[in-house]
Amino acid sequence: MKKNFLIILIVFSNLRCSSQNNFDAWLPEEYVKAIKTKDTSSYKHLIPIEGFESFGKNPRILTYRGEINPIKTKKIIDGNKEKYQLLNLQYYVNLKYNSRELAERLSKATIYISKSGQKLLLEIIEKDKKENIYFINRVDEYEFKNIKDAKEYLEKD
Repeated sequence: MKKNFLIILIVFSNLRCSSQNNFDAWLPEEYVKAIKTKDTSSYKHLIPIEGFESFGKNPRILTYRGEINPIKTKKIIDGNKEKYQLLNLQYYVNLKYNSRELAERLSKATIYISKSGQKLLLEIIEKDKKENIYFINRVDEYEFKNIKDAKEYLEKD
């Protein structure tokens, strides 16, 4: 009995560890550029979204100074391009550090994420304007595995 329990425990821990290593992370391209040039206002490029993890599998999102959460998406075909509409993004906005106006703005906008070459393209489409934000998953030879480690790597230079 103890032997079976030990085997199950080992298998479970290996599965858990291997699943954690399969994440990929995406940070705003302008944020990465600002960090690399030592711009003191680089944090502004993290608003409204600091990053994505596991795009395409079980997407998770980190809004500015919020917590990383799974996000519901809806697959859309626009012409011949596959996009994912982000649903209920306004509920992930941390109102302690962001304005209610930002949450309201996101609630009224249509928001898509899609692959654009080697980048992710976030489109925030409002009634009178459209904002495009690109996200990247590597810098130099370093590939982002998760948002926290990627930001630590960038900030250590």
